Amino acid sequence: MLKANISINLTKVKDNASYISTSKKGEKWANLEINVKDMVDNYGQNITVKFSKPKDSQDTEPVWLGNGSTYFTDGVAPQTAKQLKEGGATTQPKAATPFPTTDTLNDVADDLPF
Repeated sequence: MLKANISINLTKVKDNASYISTSKKGEKWANLEINVKDMVDNYGQNITVKFSKPKDSQDTEPVWLGNGSTYFTDGVAPQTAKQLKEGGATTQPKAATPFPTTDTLNDVADDLPF
């Protein structure tokens, strides 16, 4: 699991109405691409948000909408929708952590003498 705070520039959404689609029910939708990087930038952010490129126009420049930062992860690498649909991986790789970890609930990773 991954949780993050993201800020979107609503003026850019309004100015790029061609990226907004309307459903049969009349609801407005925007397809977004969210990139989570392994490194943070100068502002402490590691997430970028932009409109997804239209299928019929792959040569267009991306329209960046905002950015953000992660504030929680459970240490497990997220799976893609395709992996989840196909039953997922048998074991999920754990993210690197600077803290000692254990594989059993009762096993404690410390060097205390008591």
